[in-house]
Amino acid sequence: MKKLLLSVLTVCLLTNLGFAQETSAPTDTKKCGKKKFKCEKKIKSNANRSVYYKKLADDATKKGDQNLAEVYNKCADAKSKIANGMKEVYDNSMRFKEILASDAELKASICDKKMKNCLIDGKAKGKRFSTYIKKIKEYADKSLAKAKQADSEGKVDLAKKYNELASVINAKAEGLKLVAEGKKEFKLARKEFKALKKSTSDK
Repeated sequence: MKKLLLSVLTVCLLTNLGFAQETSAPTDTKKCGKKKFKCEKKIKSNANRSVYYKKLADDATKKGDQNLAEVYNKCADAKSKIANGMKEVYDNSMRFKEILASDAELKASICDKKMKNCLIDGKAKGKRFSTYIKKIKEYADKSLAKAKQADSEGKVDLAKKYNELASVINAKAEGLKLVAEGKKEFKLARKEFKALKKSTSDK
């Protein structure tokens, strides 16, 4: 029994550290499932808030309050942008892991610990979006350079995977840009709402 538990623990440890040479998706499905649920919950929450603000905007329009309707529409658009960006980030993060897991040579040459943290684990707390986006785009350029090298060596299939990896990384970067823009726009819209509310109450 002890030997069995030790074997299971070893496999889980190797998988989480990214050293297990797999040809399929991660075996730690429970952890993966939790992350998927958490991401989907955030995406759905922002999408629902977008619908909510859009309804408030429609109600304000019916009451003839165009200024309030405009602010609510800005909130709705910002939340929709965040939801769309988050979906792009999550989908491409998962695709990134799938591509790496499909080829041992690919994984060994590009997936160092720093990159794994940067591209899979996500933005570190307190780190600026612009800095994070710039960093992962550097890895897209690295992948393109690797693709060119593999192609010159006649490794057509490997070059194709490197190009796909670069495309996925860039797509994730674009998703992050949407999230950053949406968060900024929502913050500004909320400020407009508070200012509008104050000016109305002062009258």
